Amino acid sequence: MKLELKKVSFSPSLSDETNAFTADVYIDGVKRATAENHGTGGPTNVCSYAKPRKSPQGDEEYFKESRANQVFLDQYEAWTKQQPLIKTALKMANGDDFTYAHSLETDVDLLLEEWIKAKYAKQDEERLKRMCKTKWVFTLTEDKGKPCDPNSMFSIPRKPTQTLAQLTKYLREEYGDNLKEIVNERYA
Repeated sequence: MKLELKKVSFSPSLSDETNAFTADVYIDGVKRATAENHGTGGPTNVCSYAKPRKSPQGDEEYFKESRANQVFLDQYEAWTKQQPLIKTALKMANGDDFTYAHSLETDVDLLLEEWIKAKYAKQDEERLKRMCKTKWVFTLTEDKGKPCDPNSMFSIPRKPTQTLAQLTKYLREEYGDNLKEIVNERYA
């Protein structure tokens, strides 16, 4: 079964203990539910979906569609029980890996995490491109004998007459094997 999130609305400012969001949930390409989390530490709510109707028979059709979609949600939950446990980077007190079971709620939360990472990766990439227009940006494995955070970047102002080759030579002389990457090379 393929689970997808569409029309994701994520609010970092409202996210306190959990991610505050709303999204449409699609199973095998059909909208079957909506999901939401208020960001205050509670669980993600996944509710079966049905189109609102404005006809005398609307209520009956609405509830019929909602019940039909709930059947799909129940089938998805049953399918998740057959899936292997989700392994995390955390360890239990006894040294075993921390794992937990799939469910519709956890799978929606995992998809949201992927969506958030992709969104911010794209924003970071655009920011780096802009930064490289006015600065030389580079990363180091360590600086002055201290290990550097893998996400740390260093920059120096770009001189109009300085080429990337000249900068590379300067940085290699200055930092040697501690020079991990010259970010400007990605966009050269």
